[in-house]
Amino acid sequence: MLPPDILVIPGAPLETIDSLMSNSAFMGWSKQLTDRAGVMMSVCTKNFSGELLT
Repeated sequence: MLPPDILVIPGAPLETIDSLMSNSAFMGWSKQLTDRAGVMMSVCTKNFSGELLT
C-alpha cells in the first residue's frame, strides 16, 4: 500500500474522540499513517495532534 499524501482526521463529538484515543488499535493505525503521510491535519479543535501520536 502506498503511503497517503494527505491524512485528514475529521472532527467528532468529544465522546467519540475520547473513545478513539483510548482504542489502542485505532491509535496504532493512525500513528502508522501519520508517520508515512506527507501532510497530516485535523479539522477541529481538541482533535488528534502529532503530540498525541508520538
